[in-house]
Formats: sequence, structure tokens, C-alpha cells
Amino acid sequence: MFIQPLEPNNKLRYYLALDGRSKMNDQQIADYQKEQAGFQGEYDFEQFIKHYEETVVLSGVYFKKRYVGEAQFDFIVIHRNKITYYEIKNFKGTYEMADKVFIGEVGNHVKHPDVQLESAYKVLDAILKETRCPYVFEKYIVFIHPTYFFKGDTNKATWLFRSTLKKHLKQYETYNNNIEENIQLAKHLQKLSLSLDHYQPIKTPFTMEMKGTLCPKCRRKIKEKEIGMRYIHCVCGAKYSNRKLILSNLRDLYTLKEEAFNMNEAVEWLMIFNRKIIWRVLDQYFKKTGTLKGMKYYL
Repeated sequence: MFIQPLEPNNKLRYYLALDGRSKMNDQQIADYQKEQAGFQGEYDFEQFIKHYEETVVLSGVYFKKRYVGEAQFDFIVIHRNKITYYEIKNFKGTYEMADKVFIGEVGNHVKHPDVQLESAYKVLDAILKETRCPYVFEKYIVFIHPTYFFKGDTNKATWLFRSTLKKHLKQYETYNNNIEENIQLAKHLQKLSLSLDHYQPIKTPFTMEMKGTLCPKCRRKIKEKEIGMRYIHCVCGAKYSNRKLILSNLRDLYTLKEEAFNMNEAVEWLMIFNRKIIWRVLDQYFKKTGTLKGMKYYL
């Protein structure tokens, strides 16, 4: 059971909206690729853990504890009397360690993940001690990418690999007679989680030149003649209902503009849909401010 499912963070959401609408500079591209790789690793882990219905799962929570530190947690899994923190690493290829730094085969340097694991562990441990919950607390790094290989000692109790993950997760097949308490604890932790608004992307100034209805998958601009009665079939093979396509692109508008927008802006942004169907999507999925002609929409 997911109390807080996996969602793209502020950075990745921004870059996904910008992709195909404006040329990114080298810094943005590098940052985008880093965020994409991290999210893909987390998505892969989610595909494993979602099959274990006796678990209670939180993803992407962020805690700050005075005198201890702060940390974002990829996944916290609660099952019976155990809380387990999983830090997901989507490293590709071969790595080795030198001077407590991971060095990839292409020369990239990464801070030793054990350091991050321990720092985060201390933060969550301090939070849990305040709740006085009688839970066993475990922590693991999951090297999720199938091509990852470490040249060195991998016999570490806190390291998991894609090849060993299923065996590790089998413990969650056990019937959970404490699931209601687990849910209450997860909801409590969710309330304690802080916003990640400070985690910002490298931004491009907003302009309506970014407009257009783009396929969410391939980021190709959809032409008016491609619109069907209810669905759009993109050349990349993706199929979307008109409403879903409108919603995705209006979310892009709000993400990039970073403020509420009006109906005229929505029509101009999408270019190929009429006001009636746009209004229906706005009315169903967006919050409103103002009245009549001054109405604006936001998320």
C-alpha cells in the first residue's frame, strides 16, 4: 500500500515540461539527465515493491532534524514491526573505490553512498525515537541498474543488487497483522515531511514561444489534423485521450509559467483545441481564483 507514491520532484517536473519547448543549455541537460536517471532507478524499485501488498510505503519524504541534519528518503517500507529505508542508486557500468570515492569507468566521481545512507539513517532514527514506536529499523542501498558492477568487496550487509533484490523482498510476503498501525505511522511520517521547494532546476525565462500541444512521450508537437473525436495516436505509438493530452500540456504551462493562467493563455498555449473542451479539463482538474472574465487557474 502506497501512502505516498513516487512522483517526479520539482526539478524533474520542470525539465519534463521544458523538454521539446525550448533549447536547454549544457548545465540544464546535465542536470536533467541526472534527475531522469535517479527517477528511473526509483521507478524500477517501485515496480518491485508494488507487488508486496502487505507493506506500507512512503516515497520521496524529506525530514530535517535540529542538531542531526536533513535528508530525503527514496523509500521507507513499513511491514509488521520493521521499518526499512531504501536508498536507490541507478549507477551504470563498472565502479571501483578510491579514497572513499566511487569512480565510474568513464571517470565520473560519486560520493561514497554509505556516507549518504548513514547521514539519512541518523535523521530518520531521531524522528522515530520521538515517536517512541517499538520498531526494528533497517537501512539498505539498492544498486538497481542491471549493468552495475563493483570492483571490490561487495559483501556488505547494507548493499543490495538487482540480482538479489527479489530474494530480499520475499520477507514482505508474510501476512501483516499490524498493517493498520503501520498505516497510522506512515501517515504520521508523511505529516512530518517537509516541502522540497528549495530543490530547484536551472530555469529558462518563460515565454509563450514555448507553446504547443506536445506528446508527453516523444515531445513531438501534435498538429490539429491529428486530433480524433476522442483520442490522439502519436507517430511514436503513444495513445492519449484528448482530455489527458490537454491536462498534460496545461500542467506544462503552469509549471513553466510558475503562476496562474487564464483561459485565453490556455487556448493560445494548446493551439489546436477549442475553448469548450479546455474549459472542461480546467474545471475538473485545476483550482480557480477570481471571477468571470478574470478567472485564473492553478494547481
